[in-house]
Amino acid sequence: MSASQDTSPKIRVRREIPPGVFLVVGVFVVPGLIMLASPRGFEPGTDTFVYVAFAVVAGQTVAVLTAIGVLVAAIVRGSSVGRVAVFGIVAAGVLAVALSTVGSFAEQITGAFP
Repeated sequence: MSASQDTSPKIRVRREIPPGVFLVVGVFVVPGLIMLASPRGFEPGTDTFVYVAFAVVAGQTVAVLTAIGVLVAAIVRGSSVGRVAVFGIVAAGVLAVALSTVGSFAEQITGAFP
């Protein structure tokens, strides 16, 4: 065997996607794409209004599940207490905004359909 041959196996280094990327994609990008895919120009009281309301609920559900998933992943991986606390605060904030948004659409729907 010559000195130029290397018999050691090549190890591929897997890069992990940072949790912040998951948060941005799950909280902003995916719900935004869901809203872009929903119908436009709706009037309260029409069928289109219901489709938009379902799109809002679907987008907010994705956002909440993403934030909670990142929090759980941080806990399971044994991240520092500070990091877990930050993700917990972010998850609580996303949950609060999602509940407020879904609640306001629920009020609009109940008011639009007598």
